[in-house]
Amino acid sequence: MTSPTELQTEPAARGIHCHKVNKAFGEARALRDFELEASGSTVISLLGPSGCGKTTALRMIAGFERPDSGTVAIGEDIVAGPDVFIPPEERRVGMVFQDYALFPHMTVAQNVGYGADEAGVARALALVGLEGYRKRMPHELSGGEQQRVALARALAPGPTAVLLDEPFSNLDATLRDRMRREVRTILKGAGTTTIFVTHDQEDAFAMADVVAVMRGGEVLQVASAIELYRHPVSPWVAGFVGESDVFAGTAVVGSVETALGTFPHASPLRGGVLVMVRPEWVHPSPAIDGAAIVVEQEFFGHDQLLVLELDGTRLRSRVGHVPGLGIGDRVDVGIDELVLFPEGAT
Repeated sequence: MTSPTELQTEPAARGIHCHKVNKAFGEARALRDFELEASGSTVISLLGPSGCGKTTALRMIAGFERPDSGTVAIGEDIVAGPDVFIPPEERRVGMVFQDYALFPHMTVAQNVGYGADEAGVARALALVGLEGYRKRMPHELSGGEQQRVALARALAPGPTAVLLDEPFSNLDATLRDRMRREVRTILKGAGTTTIFVTHDQEDAFAMADVVAVMRGGEVLQVASAIELYRHPVSPWVAGFVGESDVFAGTAVVGSVETALGTFPHASPLRGGVLVMVRPEWVHPSPAIDGAAIVVEQEFFGHDQLLVLELDGTRLRSRVGHVPGLGIGDRVDVGIDELVLFPEGAT
């Protein structure tokens, strides 16, 4: 068995650095002062809705698009910038496309060997666990196996970085979950810097060490999944990376007053604020004279989603089974955690 470390590049040679990259297609601005730093064996996700510029950013790094301004560096070399443009084949970047782009008339070994020597093919196939599949044709493979072949092809030349475009969009839910774990293990073992784009929060959170949330061609926040989920920089980011409810409040030292009650906080904000909570942070308890009422209830087996209402303010709560609690019941509301934003934040 080939050791994964044999595919690693020298630490000094790893990393992707984008500084103030701009790109427009006619009147449409795809990237606006795009900034990204990825180093070592980091797996970073570009997460955002369709049209936010994440695929353009990936193509810029790969060399398929030329920036209008700004610089892109791979390792210690500037590959795109003022008077500099290194073509894709000279960037030592491996690319895994959304549809895998395997050559249907070539065997697994021939696909992986496209651009790599025999030693690289052997190491890459060992790394993805497909040593015995060398003579198979792409149509003889499952979706997960095709993805691993595409990943092996990207890794075989010993790239400085690997780029993946929506790598799990073609897989069903069960296979998707397993492949996220397998692909992350393979990439971390290979030791290359990895960037992958996705519009799916679960893919980003499960795979990445760091998540960069994009909107309108800009990076809004770069953080670990936990930091991003618990401390989003804006209501929009909060809503994009998970379920959230936002309502008005008035912050004073140590607490915030809302229609649902008064809750503690540690934010420096004072006066009118927006309060963001996740459904799992909200805990209703049955109370005859409770301030809120249950107006909706959805049962999912492992948990249930309740919608609570008070004076027109609605709040979701994701909890386990609460005996005797149903639509029309009154509840008191407890909140474990909350995030405050300035009034008017979007």
